Amino acid sequence: MTRHSLRKDSPRKESPRKGVLSVGVTLCFLVCVALLASMANQLLLARQASQLKQPQVQANGLADAGVRLALKRLDEDREYTGEVWHVSDLPASGRVTIVVRDDVVVATAVCTLRNDRQVTARHEYTLKKESSDEK
Repeated sequence: MTRHSLRKDSPRKESPRKGVLSVGVTLCFLVCVALLASMANQLLLARQASQLKQPQVQANGLADAGVRLALKRLDEDREYTGEVWHVSDLPASGRVTIVVRDDVVVATAVCTLRNDRQVTARHEYTLKKESSDEK
């Protein structure tokens, strides 16, 4: 064999192409990793936002339940003036204060989170005045 034919069949001639292919594959891999990291970051941010929103939803639900309870109690007893009740079997403990004064029902719910942060919701309902024609 001649020296020239050895060069033609040598693996050194194809190695630059293999290097370009390796760089291309590595770049594609890095782009995929960056996309996955961005998606994971967005999921974590969405989870944190929902965890912050949940106590406010709970406080609003408790305040609404307080108004509904007051309306039910007022149907049974027109002299009902309110009450305070505690809820402890939720992710955050809660206290609902119901006050009925001057034909207005006010229910205030305070939810205390595990880190002692408090979230408050207040709902008001004005009772309809009975007209003299209805009596």
